Amino acid sequence: HEGCGCLTILFSFGSGMQSEAHPAPGKPFDAATRLGFYPDDPTGTSCVRLLRAAFSRGLLFRVGPSATTGVESAVCYAIHQKSQRRGGVTKHGWPDPSYLERLSSECAYHGIFLDETPPL
Repeated sequence: HEGCGCLTILFSFGSGMQSEAHPAPGKPFDAATRLGFYPDDPTGTSCVRLLRAAFSRGLLFRVGPSATTGVESAVCYAIHQKSQRRGGVTKHGWPDPSYLERLSSECAYHGIFLDETPPL
């Protein structure tokens, strides 16, 4: 997405105790910060709209074992996001021509559809 700006999303979670909804109730989890990067164009705007709806429904993150760090009780992505500006699919970055299609499919599984989300 050359020639356009970047929409950056910052998620900040305080530490806490896992509830009954988590895999290890009563066990602590550490604070975490997660960043998402999306092109400031129609594709990126559509992504952010879907992610915002998923976040508001509590579907965007989970507490559980991290596939990347091995930490048992970490704040993890429950819906795939773009955590790098560059590097392509293998580095969770851009370019990724089919990301919006895959994100739309993940969100649709949870009942979230782009045409039902408010504009940014």
